[in-house]
Amino acid sequence: MKKFSLYLTILTVSLASCSKDDDNGPGALPAESETVSNLHAPQTGGQGEPVGGPFTKFDFESGATTTSDTEWDIAFRGTTIAVNGGTETGTNDEPERNGDAAAAIVDGTFASVTTAAGLTFAQDGANGFAIPTGSDNGWYNYNPQQFTITPIPGKILVFRTRNGNYAKVEILSYYRDNPSQPDMESESRYYTFNYLYNPERRGGQPGVIRQKCCCHNTSPPETVGFFVTGNYGRPSEKSCPGRGLHPQPASGCRPALPFHETSDTGISRQLGR
Repeated sequence: MKKFSLYLTILTVSLASCSKDDDNGPGALPAESETVSNLHAPQTGGQGEPVGGPFTKFDFESGATTTSDTEWDIAFRGTTIAVNGGTETGTNDEPERNGDAAAAIVDGTFASVTTAAGLTFAQDGANGFAIPTGSDNGWYNYNPQQFTITPIPGKILVFRTRNGNYAKVEILSYYRDNPSQPDMESESRYYTFNYLYNPERRGGQPGVIRQKCCCHNTSPPETVGFFVTGNYGRPSEKSCPGRGLHPQPASGCRPALPFHETSDTGISRQLGR
């Protein structure tokens, strides 16, 4: 694997709050883009025969293929890519899904896709794979004259991993040793791809902003939890002494100043350049 050192700048606002445990200073998270070469994704059948055979599973955290039944994020077989999230699709010999992985296809370049915020993620299920199969439907194009598979330029695959982290993938080739001009003689089902994985995860839910929630009718003010907002957030209901349950910060349990972004909106959804 070739490593290209990149640096993802993370802005974390950290001023006075109810608890010093949550103080964070600004910093840079080193992120490495890596290249996987010749990941073999064989299959049986095809050309009118039922397709089968085990998927080749890949784990972003270790950056390697795996035979684990649980510690995998995506899996390859022929031109099909499965994610470790969702339910069975009905295809032969598919792996059991026991994580929360999902996928989105983004138009852009590998460098230009820098965040997973705002993307719509899909999981495998009865209606098909999160990354659609078939020519021009997902990541590849099939040339019936040359009988070749080529990645569609400008298609970047963004994955939520089984544990809720994020990665982006740019498929470069479907043939052994990444030939510049694959032909009928090229050995297929050997993936070469660039990927960048962000290992940072600090709790919370996708697409939320968490604000420190403090009760100011105590001395000193007591931290009772977080007020959660955002596309997928729900206000937290925490007991404020003498005030009961207050799902809204304005009802006696108000956010400490200033609020700060954590979790997926600020850190783990960032994908680097």
